Amino acid sequence: MSAAAGHRQPKCHVLNFSYDKKENCELTVFINSVRVHIDVNAEKFKAGSGPAAKLGREYRELLSKVKEADEDFSRPCSKENLRNGGKKQDSGTRDTDGDNDSGIDMSEGHDKIAYPVKQAPEDPEKTLSDWMLKPFGAIFAEKAPASGVVREQSVQDWYRTATLFFDLEFENGQLVARELEATIELEQRMSDIVPRMHAPKYIRTDNILWYRAEQLTVLEEDDMPPPYHPSLVKVGEETFFLKMIDPTQPQPFKREIQIMRKIEKLGLHEKLRVPLVKGLVGFEDSKTEMMGFLQTVVEDPIPLTKLLDDDVPQRKRDLWAKESERMKNLLHEHKIIWGDAKADNFLVDKHDNLWIIDFGGSFTEGWVDEELMETEEGDDMGVARIVNALHDPSANTFDPDEGMPPAHAASLAPHGRKRKTSQTTEDDTNSEAGEQAEEEAIPRKRVRTGTATELKHEQSESEEEEEVVESPGAPFKYQDLELDDSLRPDEAHVRIKATGICPDDMMFATQDKLPDMFPCVMGHEGAGIVQAVGDKVTAVQPGDHVVIVTASCGECEYCERKLPAYCDEWFQHNCGMGRADGSKSFRLPKSGRRVCSHFFGQSSFAQDIYVKQTGLVKVPKDVPFEKLAPLACGFMVGAGAMLNVVQPISRMTVVVAGTGSVGLGAIMALKMLPKPPKKIIAVDILPSRLEVARSMGATHGVNNKAHKDLMQVLMHITGGAGIDASIDTTGENDVIQSLVHATARKGKVVTIGTGDTKAEVTLNLFELVQAGCTYIGTQQGDAYPRELVPRLITAYNEGKFPYDKLTRTYPAKDVEQAILDMRSGKTIKPVLLWD
Repeated sequence: MSAAAGHRQPKCHVLNFSYDKKENCELTVFINSVRVHIDVNAEKFKAGSGPAAKLGREYRELLSKVKEADEDFSRPCSKENLRNGGKKQDSGTRDTDGDNDSGIDMSEGHDKIAYPVKQAPEDPEKTLSDWMLKPFGAIFAEKAPASGVVREQSVQDWYRTATLFFDLEFENGQLVARELEATIELEQRMSDIVPRMHAPKYIRTDNILWYRAEQLTVLEEDDMPPPYHPSLVKVGEETFFLKMIDPTQPQPFKREIQIMRKIEKLGLHEKLRVPLVKGLVGFEDSKTEMMGFLQTVVEDPIPLTKLLDDDVPQRKRDLWAKESERMKNLLHEHKIIWGDAKADNFLVDKHDNLWIIDFGGSFTEGWVDEELMETEEGDDMGVARIVNALHDPSANTFDPDEGMPPAHAASLAPHGRKRKTSQTTEDDTNSEAGEQAEEEAIPRKRVRTGTATELKHEQSESEEEEEVVESPGAPFKYQDLELDDSLRPDEAHVRIKATGICPDDMMFATQDKLPDMFPCVMGHEGAGIVQAVGDKVTAVQPGDHVVIVTASCGECEYCERKLPAYCDEWFQHNCGMGRADGSKSFRLPKSGRRVCSHFFGQSSFAQDIYVKQTGLVKVPKDVPFEKLAPLACGFMVGAGAMLNVVQPISRMTVVVAGTGSVGLGAIMALKMLPKPPKKIIAVDILPSRLEVARSMGATHGVNNKAHKDLMQVLMHITGGAGIDASIDTTGENDVIQSLVHATARKGKVVTIGTGDTKAEVTLNLFELVQAGCTYIGTQQGDAYPRELVPRLITAYNEGKFPYDKLTRTYPAKDVEQAILDMRSGKTIKPVLLWD
């Protein structure tokens, strides 16, 4: 590499910070072109006495504060969440508005913040990082000295910078750093830091130029948005702004590229100022995985937040206020929703021109009411706040270092309500008067819903009964709720006609480890009629009958491979206590308190719900709804596991452990094969369930309660040959171990149910290796619902999938009785009817 002119300040930049359940911690920093990775093994900090014990207490106290802060900000950074889209990368300091995704350096000086914005506390993560860096003064001086020049390098070389690895230990009562040898595992951690995201097909086929990271020369780097990254790059003689993707939150980047391309195709970039997408950047030679995209450079940009000041001429501020309104209105005229209307997403260039620089659509508390994000009303609200701040900065802004003045803290909305940040169980009716204006401004629908609740209130004649779970373990009862009039462009409004009850509803309803889930509307086996659709919905139209399954992004690699259960954003869409963006569509009618919605993408213990179109399967209108609802999960998952994962052939012996709806779905699916397996063994602790299994096609039944040694029984049935494949729906360690022990060479054991979110299994690795046995998990039976559900309906009509014999219907108000009957074995699949 050749040296280029320029000087680098000796500053330590954070690339990554994380911790795990065992309180181990790791920190990766970048200093003077040298990357340093630091590990803390918590076990080393638990032993000892005197100074060592004191340092151990310091570490645990600092980490405890980090955990508390992450819970407060709902931004987990644990290693366990890495694969689930929850990885948090260090920001140095927490953003005062909870979000800083503009990609613009705002570290110089202080910005004025328009009301209302929550002031950020001191960052405990930075405090812990500083503590971990204490022993490195002399090490950095020796191994990462300031050279006085910045060496020219490509983006690929930047991310491939050699790394020094250290761990922290005690020595003579002091905290010391010990250098480690590079291992494959440690190098892989550095590889994981490289931001990557699967580019959906609509982006790959949009005639956007692809650049390799090695083609881009780094000109500038930036800490904002975190983590530290190349920000200004050069390709040939052209200079571009490089916007790096966040693989834990891919949707805003996909949305931004899509909108910016639409603006360019419509020629709107000639009428308003927005950066254009100039290329996609792939790491190495990939043209399917992108690490970022190139944008046109704004000359000498100043964030609008730095110009919300009375010292800036009124003429300029009035001009920007008028221009912000014009730009927003122009977007709306062409059916484009900005979705990110806040002041730090505006820039002013050296000619005093106003630019919009971000279309990610992320929610920031205070700028737009949560239920209005990514709507025209939300854009109107956000821009109105910006206009107010420009016209009168003194009255509508504050310095974050000074905090929000008390006089203003209580009057945060002529345009919106301050978002609640805590889930309490105290009486919510105290807030009713304060929210009356908003109740009148936003029309809502009355719906019937189901969650379990202890909340009681007097019902007026205009209210309808519903079912709402206020706290873990509370009963499912009718409760009146409201459905906001905030249908998103990719959602459909569905009137629920029938809902199946699944054991997972019961499991989540008792999860005291998930307090933020409550109150919540459960239910994830819904069937109904489409009432209305958003602008982007193409899969269904009003009047269509649908089965509702789990939601997915519809764009990632797994969605394109027809494996939506493994979607990059599956957890956000199905287990995030609301929509993927955190918003909730239900609220209590009197207090306005939010109720968790979109449980498993739907919350179908309700009569009216909003569903992302990826969670909808269009079905024939001649099939009764009580027959459709059970296909949304249990029976479909079991059938999918058998047909897609086990893939049995006639010579095989297969076992299904647990004969609820999932297990019986797996057994019934075998009737759909031209030649079913020769032996089909059902395992359960209820004799009545085993009889049902036999009627559905099982050749053998094993009562695992009566026969404690399941492995011996299975070996006896197979004449010592062992079983070829098995499906476990129990999630019980003993059962899984017995199935593995009884599995023949090259056999397969498949787990569907877990029963508990922390369930674990212990297996003998030597046995697995010697037998060549496969133990595998499956989510949703690896099903592609839009193909499997119609296939199951056809099989039912042909008498090959007789699941109707296993269902029993109940009025929705009798949900508790339905649950009791399912738990007792009286019915296998209870179905609630809403009419």
